[in-house]
Amino acid sequence: EHALAINRELGDLPGVALALDNIAGALIHQSQFDKAERYLQESLELAQQLQDHLMLAFIWMTKGEMARYQGDYANAQALGEAAHAEATQAQHVQHIALALNNLALVATQRGEFARAIQLHQESLEMYRNGGEIRFVPEGLDGLAAALDALGNSHKAALLLGASDALREAIALPIPPIERPAYERVLASVRAHLRENFSGAWVFKQANADIWLSGMNGNIERRKT
Repeated sequence: EHALAINRELGDLPGVALALDNIAGALIHQSQFDKAERYLQESLELAQQLQDHLMLAFIWMTKGEMARYQGDYANAQALGEAAHAEATQAQHVQHIALALNNLALVATQRGEFARAIQLHQESLEMYRNGGEIRFVPEGLDGLAAALDALGNSHKAALLLGASDALREAIALPIPPIERPAYERVLASVRAHLRENFSGAWVFKQANADIWLSGMNGNIERRKT
């Protein structure tokens, strides 16, 4: 709210649009969807006025995330495709990767597991080549969910382990709104693997290190 007030005072319209979207994102993670929608609508109107493709991509992604949390997967799919189109127009690799990740998460919710795996893999490869490590854990968790659904629980366990170690390395907790879904996937993988789960989980740091060493310097480790 403080950043929003400053940007309004300065007449910085791109800054206002970004601040509105950021506030909406925080509200969504608190399940305050109606309030978030009001901020997003103002942000969207500004971004359209500015013809800012990158900002539009981010807003469509935020709206799509909200639709997914609310179980409106058809709308989440449409919004995800709009975000991907705007990010592609802006030629911004990280936003393209984020849009693909969101589309993958929707595909999993719709039972389209093979498509979800393809989208997650494409997104993660983009993160590896030009993204930020903070976006990787959600992608690994999402890929694990789709793989587990198709019976590849061992690989899912390896991915969940890597994600857990990455979150620890960069001090990135799972948002409360996402934790129930994460716990369901983790419980499913544990149930499928039984006594073999610990054998896969033990490699979590080694698998995380592969990501930490391959992100082209886009890493901010937790200070100890």
